[in-house]
Amino acid sequence: MDFGFSSNEQAVSHAADLADFASRRREVRQRVLLSARLHPVERQSPMVVTNLSRHGLRATADIEVVSGQRLFVTLDDLTHCLGTVRWTQNKRFGLQFDKPLDILPPASEADEGTMPAHLPRVPRITMHWNGTLAFCQPTHEAKIRDVSKSGMMVETVEPLLPDQNLLVQMSNGTIVAASVRWTEGEHAGIQLSCPVSLLQFSHGSL
Repeated sequence: MDFGFSSNEQAVSHAADLADFASRRREVRQRVLLSARLHPVERQSPMVVTNLSRHGLRATADIEVVSGQRLFVTLDDLTHCLGTVRWTQNKRFGLQFDKPLDILPPASEADEGTMPAHLPRVPRITMHWNGTLAFCQPTHEAKIRDVSKSGMMVETVEPLLPDQNLLVQMSNGTIVAASVRWTEGEHAGIQLSCPVSLLQFSHGSL
């Protein structure tokens, strides 16, 4: 059975791609000079989060992780966090975030407990929430040269590949998902997974 596209379908698809590209190029572009880190995504795996705080989570996953491993996680495909695996037990693991999770409100007071030996800790939320783990290749240092609401042009000496999935980490630690659209020498065009405000780039953040 042939699952390929007909020549007419291919022509329509190509025309749509060109129209989409032209539309993005018409977006307002702003010249900037910002530092960033590009994390090429090697593989991803689903996980189930069972406990969450601003500083970390407990989750289960079918893929093996080890203590000390660096992982990216997302609970909504929009907010991404980088953290370090602190412990593992069978399929369960604990991850400590590098940066507090902004989607949760700051804790007004710690859980002091009722026992004398209890150590205060940030309140935790018990849940059963589907998320995604991302394992990335070594980091590429980059400079962002221009931006639009849906993409950016970056400069990096490390090679990137068209259609490669990335996590872009700004200097303030904010992380967004993206993919490589084109490469030319040390320059590459990056398409963001969701639009952002150009004003946010003026402060070096997303």
